[in-house]
Amino acid sequence: MATIRPLESGDSLEAVSAIYARSWREAYQGIVPQSYLDRLEDGFWLPALKKLRRDSLAAEIDGALVGTVCAIPARDSRWPDWGEIVSLYLLPEDQRQGIGTLLLKAAMDRLRQRGFSNIYLWVAEKNSRARRFYETQGFVLAPERTSTVLDGETVREARYIHTLRKEGEG
Repeated sequence: MATIRPLESGDSLEAVSAIYARSWREAYQGIVPQSYLDRLEDGFWLPALKKLRRDSLAAEIDGALVGTVCAIPARDSRWPDWGEIVSLYLLPEDQRQGIGTLLLKAAMDRLRQRGFSNIYLWVAEKNSRARRFYETQGFVLAPERTSTVLDGETVREARYIHTLRKEGEG
């Protein structure tokens, strides 16, 4: 089974960035332009990861990183008292084994410990697999939408929200 722990200074950010890239190349087929996915390099997320290392958790199996999640105070000023799940990615071969659930719950616990009662995340509207996952974890679709243009195509994202229970609440 996977061990969930903080991303540490000795962890390879290159390996974490590769997890993001491999996950994207599989999960976003048919959702973002294939030309974008074909050019997506394993090191693409290195600059962001250098800033977010302290807010990230890692999933590890037998000493190898297989997944990661990043949870921070909301980046959007419209929700100043909210926490945000920025990313949750697993290597494709390690998906559907409960590791994503472990990562998400650990990130939610971390946000709760930081004093957040409400959290949100963004999911590509066409990513039905991810949307189902978050819905089974208690996230609710909110009315807000955003979009990003990748290789000339608009990718719409839906906001999901979740109210965190206080420790000890059933």
